Amino acid sequence: MKHNHMFIFFSAILYSSLVEIAYCQVQRFGTAIGIVRTNNQIIVGADSRVNVLKGAFEFEDRDCKIFQFRDFFFTYSGFNSDDPQFDPTSIAKNCLDSGRSIMAMAECFEGKLKRELTPVLTSFLQKESQFWARIKKAGFAYAIMGFENETPCVISASFKITESTGVLVELERRNVFTRMSDREFFIVLGEQSKYDQIKDHMGTTLSKFSDYGSFIRWYINEQSSLTPHRVGGHVDILLIEKSGAKWINPDSRTKCPEVISMNR
Repeated sequence: MKHNHMFIFFSAILYSSLVEIAYCQVQRFGTAIGIVRTNNQIIVGADSRVNVLKGAFEFEDRDCKIFQFRDFFFTYSGFNSDDPQFDPTSIAKNCLDSGRSIMAMAECFEGKLKRELTPVLTSFLQKESQFWARIKKAGFAYAIMGFENETPCVISASFKITESTGVLVELERRNVFTRMSDREFFIVLGEQSKYDQIKDHMGTTLSKFSDYGSFIRWYINEQSSLTPHRVGGHVDILLIEKSGAKWINPDSRTKCPEVISMNR
């Protein structure tokens, strides 16, 4: 059976405060996911557009890109496939259901990701070599979010895909924010051309919004207007607090599941 392959592509940008801006970035293309961490909450938003390979690339507005596993939440960008040998959400469920620390969960996910993604990419290179340059450019990235020791925590990482004597999936960058003293920030997974337009006046831009959810929604919709073939559809926003989490303005088309009660 020929598998359809779905792509959600990545970049990471670190926003440290309304005035000071520090950022780490990895160039990728496609989807738009935004995450804000403050000293008492995490807000994450994602578009619902995916690129599906069916002989050629087509886009569909269908996917909820934010997942819950026990008390933590997961999102990702990059290579995905309906090949049963590789399912990022199954890997995340296995690691995030473990009850370990968020850092141990991240290390668990990264180890399993490299082991399971490498043979699938090797097969893809052999069967769909004409798309290989795009796969390499996409790489893979993820974020795990939730509360630990009453602190809002986010760990994100990106991987690069290379090949010489064989396909390699290598950790490129990891961002860890697990202490209350870590500064407020904004991470973007996906297309970043809109960020490039506003990064020099980010404080002024943020001051126009009454809450971070509205800012993230605006950002993703603006990015969609710049790259409509890669970003679009309904924007799902999730608010995560110590007391629990809730969807803001959910849409049935993306089928984001109800948030389950968390053990606080």
